[in-house]
Amino acid sequence: MAGPLSWPAPRRLAAAVAGLAVVVYGGAIANGFAWDDVPIIVDSALVHHVSGLWRAYAAPSWPPAAGGYLHRPLTVATYPLDWLVAPGHAWWFHGVNLLWHAAASVTLALLARGPASGADSLLRHRAALEAARPRPAGKR
Repeated sequence: MAGPLSWPAPRRLAAAVAGLAVVVYGGAIANGFAWDDVPIIVDSALVHHVSGLWRAYAAPSWPPAAGGYLHRPLTVATYPLDWLVAPGHAWWFHGVNLLWHAAASVTLALLARGPASGADSLLRHRAALEAARPRPAGKR
């Protein structure tokens, strides 16, 4: 029998955390490109060609005209793949971002499963908060 601080089985936990992410961010799939999506995806020659897969590691995530200070190469390297599958379709980009977000949240929740102590308990709750925390569109 489960105690008051015990976690559900891994599959139930994963389903609950992923479900929370989908409920909170699922509405983004119906939206078009917004905010930073335009300079980073729509207007980016890096994203529109398969060479962006490796060029993303040497380029800033933001275009130089927009500041060019952030460097998220793995994130940006996935955008050319998204563009190959669904060029110019925001629903695809938002859907893939939602899947990445749900996967990261589930991973955190599953890593947090363990004996309940002060820090462990906080980490457990952090997984659910990660699934539902506000973030700008297009952030993986």
